[in-house]
Amino acid sequence: MTSRAGIWIATLVLLGSAGPAHADAVRGERGTWSVGGGWAWGRGTFQNPQGAESGYDDGSSAQMRTARRIGRFLQVGADYRGWAIEFGRETDSTGVFIKARRSVQSLSASVTVFPGKPNTVLGSFFVRGGVGLGWAGTTLRKLELGIEQGHGERIDEFGVGYMAELGFEFWVADRFTVAVGSNWNYFDIGGDSFVDKAWYGSGIVIFNVYFGGP
Repeated sequence: MTSRAGIWIATLVLLGSAGPAHADAVRGERGTWSVGGGWAWGRGTFQNPQGAESGYDDGSSAQMRTARRIGRFLQVGADYRGWAIEFGRETDSTGVFIKARRSVQSLSASVTVFPGKPNTVLGSFFVRGGVGLGWAGTTLRKLELGIEQGHGERIDEFGVGYMAELGFEFWVADRFTVAVGSNWNYFDIGGDSFVDKAWYGSGIVIFNVYFGGP
């Protein structure tokens, strides 16, 4: 079984284990404040300053957020999204290998819209968008027999990150939800060393806690 299949099966088991008495698409109004976090799998690519793409790779995606409800249909908040890959590659005929870790991250101001009435199934659908600081990290480590690997040198390049999401919230308790869906992230870095642009898409599995208000 692949790691991605295991992740989605575990998520479905978790939702199913809540049972019909608890896992619910219909619940009362959300609290005023919320915090949440989760993890999923994503696929994306990097474009270097010369315009060449790296090819698409799979990697893990971290997701964290906090938000405040404004009225019945709107949230404003701050969202963190990150995606990382790691791979090894032979550099030349000498047999020297380079281990590389590449990542993109963003910290965005976001707006979430719940278009349906809070006490209906449509009230659990959401659309989210955000823009903010984006950065790309690249770490290269040379692997040589008999020499300690070390951590390598990390180079961070900064720019702008954009995010868009579409999903659905399942209520699992009075103050707890699990949001599932998909997201898309685009980074305009403009770096001189490794990354000019990058983008990735991923699933989202975010566990939210609501507090304050109704």
